Amino acid sequence: MVFCQDSASSHTSKQTLQFRKRRKVKFIDLDEWVPKSPDATPINFGIWGILKRRLKKRNVNSIIGL
Repeated sequence: MVFCQDSASSHTSKQTLQFRKRRKVKFIDLDEWVPKSPDATPINFGIWGILKRRLKKRNVNSIIGL
């Protein structure tokens, strides 16, 4: 799984960046993020809303559970 960096303050905090580095979490850097991609289509944006609704139905409390 690869995560997108969206500049939310909770995602750019020193602790979060250190955690991500320690755990070797893969992510797409802010400069490569979908809104800046020439290949982006409306479905790219709609899929995140669908994913969010589905995850709200589950009790996700860990990365493994995700």
